[in-house]
Amino acid sequence: LADEDRVFMDDLAAEKIYLGSLQNLPAVARQLFQAMRALDDAGVEIILARDFPPRDMGNALRDRLRRAAGQLIELRRSE
Repeated sequence: LADEDRVFMDDLAAEKIYLGSLQNLPAVARQLFQAMRALDDAGVEIILARDFPPRDMGNALRDRLRRAAGQLIELRRSE
């Protein structure tokens, strides 16, 4: 999740990892890779992730999440 998601997610009764601001996607990318390793080490089986803007570093983040998913990706667009 990005810092901008806090307002929507803080009340959710689930473990959350905030990766940084959408204004600094290189930092988000560094945190994403660390978070994914930590979740893998913890044996987490299901991860819900936000989408990122489809440009520049956002494309790299989206690609990394798709490759890590390996099985199922369901995109839901807010209207």
